[in-house]
Amino acid sequence: MIFNYANAPNLGDKCIDDIMKSRILDHSNAMIIGGGGLIYGNEPHFNQCLELLEKGKNEGKKLILLGVGATNELTSDQETRLRKIPLDLVTVRDRITKEYLECIGINSELCADISFLAKPQSRGTPNNYVFAIRPLSLNLKLRIRTLNHLEYVAMDPRFDLGTYYGRWQTVLDKIAGRVISARLHPIIFAMIKGIPFEDYTSGKAISIIEDFNLIGLDGMIKRAERNFKLLAEVIGDDKVKLEHDC
Repeated sequence: MIFNYANAPNLGDKCIDDIMKSRILDHSNAMIIGGGGLIYGNEPHFNQCLELLEKGKNEGKKLILLGVGATNELTSDQETRLRKIPLDLVTVRDRITKEYLECIGINSELCADISFLAKPQSRGTPNNYVFAIRPLSLNLKLRIRTLNHLEYVAMDPRFDLGTYYGRWQTVLDKIAGRVISARLHPIIFAMIKGIPFEDYTSGKAISIIEDFNLIGLDGMIKRAERNFKLLAEVIGDDKVKLEHDC
């Protein structure tokens, strides 16, 4: 089973889900759970993740968290449940997540967000693209007031301001010029397209931006590919499609 907790409207998680489904050829012997900010305490989706892992444990499957990030500290009950699950592989998208998991007794491998493997199909239209969620921060409101030629793009129709295009590929292809974002994945899309970006994610993107500045896009792509290399070692080389050196 491949499970991405958002399962639908959030375009960043759709991107991850689509890439996983195109790269994992056979997951019959494994419970594979992936998705951006999966580790989020006091939220139903992480409890659902724990329930699936516990079910997979009882079924004797390989248990894998792939390319995950921590965006909110787990409750003590969630931490205890997670420690009791015999995870075969945990890969994380950033150093902050790795350090947090180490603090609660979970070993992990540092890779990168799986969305770094997305491929643009067009150059896009130069503009200032704003990705924002309600409520907007004061800093973002003030920044927006200084800009002309804005387009607001929604990553999730339930929460975001702006136009929701329905496909992450459309958004990746469309953006050019500059990205101003309160969400992580539009910043990653800007990195992929090689265009300027401004981070208003309140710390969520910091370690990813630092790594990108240190090793560049090629380095981040190799780290993202490492998710699948490690997965292939755990569930079998013939069950995972590898595309890049890592």
